[in-house]
Amino acid sequence: VSRLGAASLLLLVASAIAFITAPRGAEEQAWTSTLPILVVPGLTWSLLVLLQRRYPISTRILGVTGDRWPVNLVIGIAAGLVLGLHLVLTTFAYPGLRVQPPPGLAVLTWALCFRAGLTALGEELFFRGLGYQLLTNGSSRSVAIATAKLTVLNLPIYLIPIVGAQPQTRVTVVLILVYGAAFSVVATFLRHRQHSLLPGLACNVVFSLFLIAFLKL
Repeated sequence: VSRLGAASLLLLVASAIAFITAPRGAEEQAWTSTLPILVVPGLTWSLLVLLQRRYPISTRILGVTGDRWPVNLVIGIAAGLVLGLHLVLTTFAYPGLRVQPPPGLAVLTWALCFRAGLTALGEELFFRGLGYQLLTNGSSRSVAIATAKLTVLNLPIYLIPIVGAQPQTRVTVVLILVYGAAFSVVATFLRHRQHSLLPGLACNVVFSLFLIAFLKL
């Protein structure tokens, strides 16, 4: 109980820091209010490392492993860059779509820490960790079905900010959903191929930065 309480407290502190330092409106975020967000990934990843050492078998089943982490990190970043750049090129090429100018470095730093420390980490643990394991039950024969189900379940993650952002055209909505589905397929494939959550997490963070920078999601 004490460990669970400590873990819950760490997550609560991380969430509070993220909420307090969140950029307000479209104006440039000051570095003085952004810097505390750097603590968030440190808190959540320290908790994850402690859990991995305490429960190595259970966490490995979920894909939490440090095996070949440099390779997995590079693979995930590369996959996120390909998806993100393809999205940007598509939006520039499509007539009538207006790409928003990216925010300042301070806002992007906040978004990076927020995604890597909380939201993207939670998504990957839930979808490509617990969800993947439950749907495949450790069998590679059901990966295609699991990928399809996880993709459908993952799409509401992109629908919620779309409603809040009020995109100007239906094409924007379709574009975001198509690329969101593409990301889910890629992340699930990476989870299956690399036996780790790290490449999918890195892909998630990098791809989401493109959504935040150019589509304000």
